[in-house]
Amino acid sequence: MTNQNKVKDIEQKVIIEAPIQKVWDKVANAEGIASWFMPNDFKPEVGHEFHLQSPFGPSPCKVLELDEPNRLSFSWDTDGWLVSFILKDLGGKTEFTLIHGGW
Repeated sequence: MTNQNKVKDIEQKVIIEAPIQKVWDKVANAEGIASWFMPNDFKPEVGHEFHLQSPFGPSPCKVLELDEPNRLSFSWDTDGWLVSFILKDLGGKTEFTLIHGGW
């Protein structure tokens, strides 16, 4: 693939009115991911292989990085996609960045 065909990563950033640990506890688990994305059998362990239950069937995933409460990254499907949650402590608030890359 040439650089001309590469699609930019999708990046969304929000400020959440909650401490970083509280945000982490809501997003870095199977229930949290299911609440906004898809049902899954995620476990917060590097190397854990899990599935997102998409409308097209189960998509294989693997936890690649886990740095509580700052960063979680996992591969998604077999196309080289990468999903990352990046949390930054803003002193009682949390900057939450979601990146979907590997297009």
